[in-house]
Amino acid sequence: RGRSRRRASRRGLVGLLRQDTLGAFLARRLLPAALILPVLLGWLVLQGERAGLYGPHTGVALQATTQVVLLVLLVAGCAASLNRVEAQREFLNEERDRRRRELESTNQELEAFSYSVSHDLRAPLRSIAGFSQALEEDFADKLGPEGKDSIDRIVAASKRMGLLIDALLRLSRVSRASLNRQPVDLTGMARAIAAELQRSAPGRRADFVIAEGLVANADPQLVRVA
Repeated sequence: RGRSRRRASRRGLVGLLRQDTLGAFLARRLLPAALILPVLLGWLVLQGERAGLYGPHTGVALQATTQVVLLVLLVAGCAASLNRVEAQREFLNEERDRRRRELESTNQELEAFSYSVSHDLRAPLRSIAGFSQALEEDFADKLGPEGKDSIDRIVAASKRMGLLIDALLRLSRVSRASLNRQPVDLTGMARAIAAELQRSAPGRRADFVIAEGLVANADPQLVRVA
């Protein structure tokens, strides 16, 4: 049992010295001095006594005084090491705060830019949709089926553009806001996109192969943009 306890304590000491902590750092700095200096000091005092430089009582007093001086030096070294570590920690904290402020400023600028762009894009879209509806209401008898169909496409395209702007704004905020996750019918969405493509280019023939029963847990607007 005694041997197992000593092995456990040795593993604990070795584990402490290998850690990347302030306590391990100080232990690595102090342990060599704590082990070597007392032995070296005792040997020097013993050699002085054997050489007749002083008596036993003087040797003991000299050894005690020297140990006190060494202890003071070790404490001063520990204090200096702690001061350096503290200064480095404060520097890293200041650097972290500076980068956080820069990131917040960048996010605010991006938010303002996104709002400005969305506002500038929405204004002409509203005008296009409004004039198209007014044209359909005022000249419905003169447009004919093809003219009405063209106006309906213009209005639908304006609405899709508005949804696209909303999705792009949400995409720009995806790192700062939570996603609106919900079950999304990918099959139905693919069919809707295929129908829109067919309406936008009626003279072009294309075959769409869409799998049945595709459902995903995602943000519908972001998926629609993708």
